[in-house]
Amino acid sequence: MASFNAKAAVRKDQDAPGGVMEIDVVPQGMYPVEVVRADSWEKQPVDMGHKTTVVVSFYYKILEGEEVGKTIKQIATIAHQNPVVEEISGSKIGHMCDAVGLPGFRDEKQMVGKQLRVRVGTKGDKNEFYGFYPLNQPQQSSMPMGAMNNNRAPSGTEIEW
Repeated sequence: MASFNAKAAVRKDQDAPGGVMEIDVVPQGMYPVEVVRADSWEKQPVDMGHKTTVVVSFYYKILEGEEVGKTIKQIATIAHQNPVVEEISGSKIGHMCDAVGLPGFRDEKQMVGKQLRVRVGTKGDKNEFYGFYPLNQPQQSSMPMGAMNNNRAPSGTEIEW
């Protein structure tokens, strides 16, 4: 198991469109959270003929436990020239919507105020998101264990944007 360095676990999120936010990196585990902010932005392609990349960031405040009050961040690329990148992010966002009882969303701000449980791991100085669960049903995953390894949406899954 990888070690966790709590001293290096806070960083400034300079890319946040709404302004700089402190982002915490927490040890792997399951956390009850509330979405406190959601931003999206576009990255223009460097080469002509490539698709504009659209990125969404979700900021979660941990509601209880040893890490209470800390903010963690999830990044999802919803439009990308590589369809596999879109599929992975779409699958994760779909599972997140399932966990809060939404069929999808047209504006990422619809997620603000929603509460759920997330399963996170660490990768370098970031948290990776591996599972999304209803807040009141922590043992039932909307993301199958296999999806944690290959990040593929089940066949036929469609996400409404």
